[in-house]
Amino acid sequence: MLRTLIAVGVVAALLGSPALGEPIIFDNRDGEFDWNYTCDPSVCIPDPGTYLDITQTPSQSGESSEFTFQLYWDTSPATPHWDIRGLGQWLLNQPDEQRIATDDEPTLLLGDGGTVEEFYFARELGPGDIVDGELNMRIFAYLWAYNPGNPTPEVTEVIDRPSYIGVSLIRNSQLHYGWILVDSPDKFYLAGNFEPLLWAFETTPDTPIAIPDLSCTGDVDGNTIVGITDFLDLLAAWGPNPGHPADFDGDDFVGINDFLDLLANWGQCPV
Repeated sequence: MLRTLIAVGVVAALLGSPALGEPIIFDNRDGEFDWNYTCDPSVCIPDPGTYLDITQTPSQSGESSEFTFQLYWDTSPATPHWDIRGLGQWLLNQPDEQRIATDDEPTLLLGDGGTVEEFYFARELGPGDIVDGELNMRIFAYLWAYNPGNPTPEVTEVIDRPSYIGVSLIRNSQLHYGWILVDSPDKFYLAGNFEPLLWAFETTPDTPIAIPDLSCTGDVDGNTIVGITDFLDLLAAWGPNPGHPADFDGDDFVGINDFLDLLANWGQCPV
């Protein structure tokens, strides 16, 4: 279900900057849309894969199309990994249909053939960042990789916290930008999927979209929900801790006042 439509004026107010276009933000923090991963059926048996269309509400069908993004779990022995893929390339051999913003430079890891290969990981974005043609956009991006053949680092884990991922797609022969706020699994690849909490679609073609600041007091991890993980982060930071995100009152000490602020804001941040 579509929880909230945010008009451009609201986004501009949140960012403190001029309006960029007319984005729509879809709210999936209740988990209505379950982004089930796809994998090689010969080696794993996942739930049927579902596919994310950032132009639709969380009540979408989840069926694959040239507009959707796929979450994939690759069990290759050399470098098992999670990645996100634009399905235009895989379904219709149209590599420009969807793209994902990646780091400018690749990470070098061992591939299945024992040779060093280039792995482009999704670029973590945050409030104030802009998704536009200046970013390195590719048809798929790695989210997490385990590379036992590399002594350092053995695990390359880029998206290990709630993160914004920039995306683009072609719709009616016109380029549109968007983003997905992804919550990561529990720090281990078998502990759960990467869940999309929010996503946004810029309705005006060829128009950049800004990442808004949708966090609130008490949201330590940045997933726009004040909950148990934020409480545990606050406890871990208890005491003198200048600049820590859990120091909500800015007194350089994480303590009882910050704990009370967290409790007062328990639940989803306003969107």
